[in-house]
Amino acid sequence: MSEPRPFRFDVDVVGDTVLFVRKESSPTEVITNLQGYGHTFPEAYTTWDSEVAAGEKASSSVEKSTSQSSLDDAFGTMTVTSTEVRQGQQLQLKTQGTRVRQDQIFDIKTRASYKPFDMNEILPRLWLNQTSKFLIAYHQFGLFDKPKIKDIRQEVIRWENDNSTLLARFHALITRIVEVVRDSDQQQCEVSWDGQGPLCVTKQIGEVRRALPPDLLHVLEAP
Repeated sequence: MSEPRPFRFDVDVVGDTVLFVRKESSPTEVITNLQGYGHTFPEAYTTWDSEVAAGEKASSSVEKSTSQSSLDDAFGTMTVTSTEVRQGQQLQLKTQGTRVRQDQIFDIKTRASYKPFDMNEILPRLWLNQTSKFLIAYHQFGLFDKPKIKDIRQEVIRWENDNSTLLARFHALITRIVEVVRDSDQQQCEVSWDGQGPLCVTKQIGEVRRALPPDLLHVLEAP
């Protein structure tokens, strides 16, 4: 069971939608004593479509063939020009690729073979993001032994049934937060917890932080 940690997040009302935006720790924070092979597993066991693979190879070639001196020489012979942006020009969007079905999404965890993984560590998150597939990859000194994706839908359902009382309290808490923020003047608040004591819902400190960029807000909030 993980230890409770302080947290804070912004809550922003956009039309009929309420957005929760987690506020991370300082970008300069260093995670110490981080060990394992989780960062190498996806790259070693993932294959890419031809279009993506071509881009990956091109990027690698540019990275290897470009040096600081060659960049300095190239920039030294370049001239700077400006291009006038035409007024009224519309942004064009193209739909490409394929839609990924929910049942094709899975979560990944890696562990050393001598450290069995406790599913209770991951089931709450899988329930929350409605992920029905899970891959636990065991390794010996970084060598993974035929990892397989497992359907854990029934395990998630059992966890939901076993924790129905706790989930009812969670639902009531989310509902209460939404009500408080909707009733506030600006409909933007910050929710925080310092690791002990009550949950705090306050106005955002400092400059107002919206969950979405202004142009998208304008579209969604239009009458």
